[in-house]
Amino acid sequence: VLNVPNDTIDDGEDDDELGFHYYCVKYKVKNPKLMPRYKFHLAVLDNTGNAKFLLFDNLESSYFIALAMS
Repeated sequence: VLNVPNDTIDDGEDDDELGFHYYCVKYKVKNPKLMPRYKFHLAVLDNTGNAKFLLFDNLESSYFIALAMS
């Protein structure tokens, strides 16, 4: 996804307040639907030792929130 400046021609759309829009080169679509992504680096330590974990956004977020609150 590229962040490109808008054309100087006013197309009547007001969703580009900052003068930029996104363009997907792969699908050739202006302003594709963007989804937030995340990656967690966790370091866990207890009395038996430590471990490092790398969690990506494919982990169900409700599971992670429930785990963090317990």
